[in-house]
Amino acid sequence: MLILSRVSDADPALLRYCAGLRLLPGTELTVTESRPFAAGTTARFTGHEAGIEIGPDAANAIWVSPRPRPAARSRFRTGR
Repeated sequence: MLILSRVSDADPALLRYCAGLRLLPGTELTVTESRPFAAGTTARFTGHEAGIEIGPDAANAIWVSPRPRPAARSRFRTGR
């Protein structure tokens, strides 16, 4: 699971395109297929079954990071 952390604003048309695909900072997604020598990458948004095709220009314009793991719960009780 990845979190989209940034979308480049260098190309306003590409920025609008990414917004139209809901590729916005904070979006959780999973890369389901990556074809480095083909036309693009397929990603799936959390909570949606259908994947979307992301072309090389759009893929190069977005930054993702791993979703942070939830903090481990303590097995010890605090307080009384």
